[in-house]
Amino acid sequence: MPGHRTVLSKEASIEQIALHLQRLEQIDELILGLVERARSMEKIIYAVLRKVGVKDNLAQYWLAVTTIKGHLSGLVSRFRVAYEITDHRVYWKLNE
Repeated sequence: MPGHRTVLSKEASIEQIALHLQRLEQIDELILGLVERARSMEKIIYAVLRKVGVKDNLAQYWLAVTTIKGHLSGLVSRFRVAYEITDHRVYWKLNE
């Protein structure tokens, strides 16, 4: 498993993988809760960053934005959310 630490044992790797998968699911569920009504990308980013406690730091912001957009892309590919582009803004909502 790639990372920024020392090499993990198989058992520790399995544990870390499980934690990462759980975190990914938590972020998906957070996003799904936010888009029960249509929301702009900016509002979703703001709400997620507030909820997970990301500091106001440009590097952290860009990493988080990329992560959130990746989650939305995955949710679209699984038909969980839909989007609409209006007035040059993307709005996300639960897929009906």
